[in-house]
Amino acid sequence: MNFIKEFEEKVKNNIEEYNLANKKDKIMVACSGGKDSTATLYLLKKFGYNVEALIIDLLIGDWSDKSLENVKTFCKKYKIKLHVINMRKEFGSSICHIRSSVQSKTKLSDCAICGVIKRWLLNKKARELKAVKLATGHNLDDEVETILM
Repeated sequence: MNFIKEFEEKVKNNIEEYNLANKKDKIMVACSGGKDSTATLYLLKKFGYNVEALIIDLLIGDWSDKSLENVKTFCKKYKIKLHVINMRKEFGSSICHIRSSVQSKTKLSDCAICGVIKRWLLNKKARELKAVKLATGHNLDDEVETILM
């Protein structure tokens, strides 16, 4: 069996074994434009789940523009509904400005600030869009990095 088929089978079996979702659930997939979240969205769609994509436009220049374009292209190709959260509409400024403002008053790390804000926004929007589940794409490297931080 090749790596891709084996990987897809493991994902599918885990979803079923742990009863993580059913085909009727509306699943919002948090997308960053990177490979982990794109793979999550792709596999859930391939397996026949009711998925929609959700991305936060963090307003970080070219990086945000490229990430948003990647997600838009992918969603268009696979006919997946995409919801875009704009930081300026939600908070009046970019994530960088918010992070700087918070750090001027406290010694929180970048990840602590951005992670909490992003997770809050994703949860809020998923509820507003009547999603039953919110899926995020992480790999083992992400988990190790979080532990080491």
